[in-house]
Amino acid sequence: MTRLAVIGSRTFRDFPMLCRIIPAYKPSLIISGGCPLGADTFAEWWAELNGVDPLIYLPDGKPGGYHRRDRQIAEACDRLLAFWDGRSPGTRYTVNYARLIEKPVHVVRFKR
Repeated sequence: MTRLAVIGSRTFRDFPMLCRIIPAYKPSLIISGGCPLGADTFAEWWAELNGVDPLIYLPDGKPGGYHRRDRQIAEACDRLLAFWDGRSPGTRYTVNYARLIEKPVHVVRFKR
């Protein structure tokens, strides 16, 4: 079982795609950043529908809070799954940090 972080661009709108990809990881925990739009929300929905516990890291509202939250997500997971439009700087940051700390990363590219 895997602690799977699911992150992504707020422009991601393909819940069926996410539902096809996540089961391959057999997650025991879904980790997200709690964004009310896009991949974070869809991952939380998937977790609820499939009886998997969510762990949500929210930014603390202080300077650097989003990057701090993104590092927490990467550090807490066994694997990171990112849905990226090629533009989102937050998704890019988290993917790069996860790779830096040698976490397995799978990036799913999509068009806006």
